[in-house]
Parts: sequence; C-alpha cells; structure tokens
Amino acid sequence: MPILYLLLYFVLSISLPAELFLFNIRPDLLLILIIFTALFNLKRCIYIVFFAGLFKDIASGSFFGLNIFCFALWVLIVSQVSRNFYKDNKYIFSAVVAVATIANYLIYIILNSVFGKTGLGEARFLFMTILVEVMYNVLFSYFLFDVFKRVVKRYRIPQQTR
Repeated sequence: MPILYLLLYFVLSISLPAELFLFNIRPDLLLILIIFTALFNLKRCIYIVFFAGLFKDIASGSFFGLNIFCFALWVLIVSQVSRNFYKDNKYIFSAVVAVATIANYLIYIILNSVFGKTGLGEARFLFMTILVEVMYNVLFSYFLFDVFKRVVKRYRIPQQTR
C-alpha cells in the first residue's frame, strides 16, 4: 500500500504544471518526502527511497541511479544527524530540506561536469535556479510537514527504534 501512495505522490509531483511556478521550476516533492522519512526513521524508508529515486530517474532522464544514490545518501545523513536535535519542529524540517536541496544540486553539478554531460557554463545556470527551488522546497515542506505527520499517525506507520 505505501508503494501505491508513493506512486500517487510521484504522479502529483511531476504533473504540477511548471508554468505555475517562477522560472518554470517545480518544487522537489520527492526530496521533501525522503527527508521526512529519514527524519522520523520510518521502517519502510529504504523502500520509499528506492522507488522514489527510481521514479525520479525514469522521469528526469539524467544518469540512471543518481537520484537513488542521492536519496539514499540523504537518508543516511539525516537519520544520523537527527539523533541530535528535536524533530517535531516545522522550522527544523524546512531547514534540513533547504540544506538537502542545495547539496542535491551540488552533487548534480559535480557529476554532470565530471561525466561531461554539461559544461561549467550550464552549471552557472543551475546555481541561479538553486535559490528558487530552495524557496519552493522550504515553502512546500513547511505545509507538507503536518500532512505527513497525520498520515504517519493515521496509518500507524511504525518507526524504528534506535
């Protein structure tokens, strides 16, 4: 059942018309979901990471496996760091999403320039879009935090004990 919800969430995230947003940049709703699952250490996190990365890899056309790798990396980092701070705060969640968005872009820029898919001139354009996507991700994460918490509580999705 969570895979069905993930598929529905993925379809929603890619079907948002880009024309509704500034500079035709959409928020990365899958990254927001991944950060939430990592922050609250949900038991099904590894499945969500794999399928979200797979869906995003199929839709994006970039290097296959890049999103799976990045999502797994964020889950590992966020789940380890989240032991040291209070998690039930929208502002902390939004700050973690902002840092993950910036780091995600930096990994894309580095890997695309190393493997020759884009030059550094095109990477400068990506740097300009980071600010807009960070703003969208922070805004959407602030509002989606309560929605995710209600879904976890309603469906009693188990959390791992540490």
